[in-house]
Amino acid sequence: MNKLDSPYVVKYFHSFIENNFLNIIMEYCDGGDLSHFIKAQFARPVAEAKVWKFFVQITLGLQYIHSKKILHRDIKTMNVFLTRGENVRCGSN
Repeated sequence: MNKLDSPYVVKYFHSFIENNFLNIIMEYCDGGDLSHFIKAQFARPVAEAKVWKFFVQITLGLQYIHSKKILHRDIKTMNVFLTRGENVRCGSN
């Protein structure tokens, strides 16, 4: 995971086990996840340009992951993270 280097994939820094729990230190995405973003819209439509931006960035992130022979088996809105500038980072919760 630490060899992945894409602007559309959450960066992995370190992992360790403490008290029989796996702890993973990853990039902080201060915009939350796509699930919370959608819920915060309160049924208001999202601008088409923003939908396309998210779609393209998610697709580029997944394409990069797949090019490294990694299969993301849990693609969902809770595993798509957003930066403060509303850029996408694919990851896993």
